[in-house]
Amino acid sequence: MRILPPSLRRLYVATRISPRVGHAFITGRHEAAPPAYARFASQGHSPDIEPGQKVALLASFMPIKFNAKIEGALAAGLRERGWRVEALAPLATLRLARAYHRDVHGLRVHSYEDFIEFADLATIDDQIDAWFTAYPNLTFATVRGWRYREIPVGLHTLATLSLSNPQGRVSFDADTRWRLRRILRRSMLLVEAARRVVATVKPDLILANEKGLVSSCELFYAATRAGVDFVQWVSCQEPNSTMLKRYATDNERDHPFSISNATWSRLRELEWRESYRENLQHLVDRGYKEGAWFRYKRLTENQRQSDRTELMRRLQLDTAKPTAIIYSHILNDANLFYGEDLFQGGYEEWLVNTVRAAAANPRVNWILKVHPANRGRNRMLGYTGEFGEILAIKAAFGSIPDFLKVVYPDDEVSPLSYFGITDWGVTVRGTIGMELPCFGIPVLTAGTGRYSHRGFTEDSATADEYLERLRTVDGIPRLQESRVRLAVLHAFAVFRGRPARYDQVFIETEGANMLERDLQCSTAAATLHDAIAVLQWTKIIDFLTARETKDFFDASEFSGA
Repeated sequence: MRILPPSLRRLYVATRISPRVGHAFITGRHEAAPPAYARFASQGHSPDIEPGQKVALLASFMPIKFNAKIEGALAAGLRERGWRVEALAPLATLRLARAYHRDVHGLRVHSYEDFIEFADLATIDDQIDAWFTAYPNLTFATVRGWRYREIPVGLHTLATLSLSNPQGRVSFDADTRWRLRRILRRSMLLVEAARRVVATVKPDLILANEKGLVSSCELFYAATRAGVDFVQWVSCQEPNSTMLKRYATDNERDHPFSISNATWSRLRELEWRESYRENLQHLVDRGYKEGAWFRYKRLTENQRQSDRTELMRRLQLDTAKPTAIIYSHILNDANLFYGEDLFQGGYEEWLVNTVRAAAANPRVNWILKVHPANRGRNRMLGYTGEFGEILAIKAAFGSIPDFLKVVYPDDEVSPLSYFGITDWGVTVRGTIGMELPCFGIPVLTAGTGRYSHRGFTEDSATADEYLERLRTVDGIPRLQESRVRLAVLHAFAVFRGRPARYDQVFIETEGANMLERDLQCSTAAATLHDAIAVLQWTKIIDFLTARETKDFFDASEFSGA
């Protein structure tokens, strides 16, 4: 791989995103892969091109050993099937990609910045100037609508920009406008670069852990627009597992945990079994009570269960009233690229309007549950100030309204205990929207793209309709059994059928934070070649090579339920 010429290095320095923007862009200091791993994983495969050989491209965007090892195992599985595998990495992760993918796995590693060209810069800067001139008073909704080559670069720039502020709030002061320009410029340069990557490497399949932030979304759109398979693999609630979703232009905004229409149609044809409900309850208990779910995020560590009476008393709720809980999203969660939102101003606009509508209904106890992931994220970013959700409410109302009880991320009571006092849940598209309906609890949604319109949530077509539902939420009855069964079927499918387990192959090890996660072989296999022969891993490779399938789904989990 050639070294960047000085002129292109200057361009990179002038357009790269500050490491403060988010964990996807932190430059790690990585030397060679550990000798023990090198001995275990080295395959001795030749990267030479063979005529007619299918090509997979690993988009190695995260500077984490855990990711590099998952990518290496995916590459090894594909090569066993006769595929040629190459890797692509931005300069921020290039050292790690070379240490693992080039030096250990023998893959060709491309530097993303090598595909950037100066010739694109003038046109791009002219477009950015035109936007800023046409809209001197920027708003969230305005920037969200900016598109370049039909790619929503404004939306993804906002998602990335929000990560530069641990509070997650986006204002448009002079400093923010300057950073907005930088991120837009990089995104638009990479839109062009990604097209060149696809044209040069000619992949049949692109694999990536991230597809929504600037520096990763551009390759996603280049792939789908060119008809190239794009599979995202993401960590999920289940330990030692991943979820895999195949994307094309028809499902670009689907959440990676979502169930495709085809999968849902097959599930609804199944005969109902009461064991689905029993097994789902076991999963929920294990996830929350034992702290198994999202263990690497440490969402439920040091938490206890609480009964309804104690919880109502501790929160000073009126026992004569029913209770609605607003399950907030992290404002800087970058969750702008799933489905359609009823509020174009992002999560802050949704939250403020939700609280304002709640104020108009004094017949209900109202609770704001600030997302527990704030705790780990702020710890990783070194932020100790107020949570963005609280700052947003104070900015809108001057202080936390008296009617609203707030549950903070460091609350010692398990989220499962709050199910016992919830009569209605409120979210945009959070996981809670597929959990509460399993217990007959209605959930009001303010966005699509994950589980909406599956028959068990209270979905609204407009923001006004959603707000009116909140103002009269006490008129919404508990779910009928037919809707509960749909919710149980859906949740069991997501929590049990969608995860691709690899605990018979690899075991995750925790670090001080998410960036220090690692992976160890869990079998007696002496080499990676032997490890990937395990059935769990061959199922994953089967999915990667089956182009017609959108979801990884293990149907065997249902046959024994």
